[in-house]
Amino acid sequence: MIYQYPEVRGAPRWQRGKIARALAGKLSIAARVDAMSGEFVGEKLVADLN
Repeated sequence: MIYQYPEVRGAPRWQRGKIARALAGKLSIAARVDAMSGEFVGEKLVADLN
């Protein structure tokens, strides 16, 4: 699923793993925050990736 994200798919082959790991980390943080507090932090995390 992560490799279907446009920024990962469009990146050079040698950078895809690094970008995918960064995205996975942000997704993990967003899921934890959502589960524990119900606060939406998705837009902030996407801004951090860009």
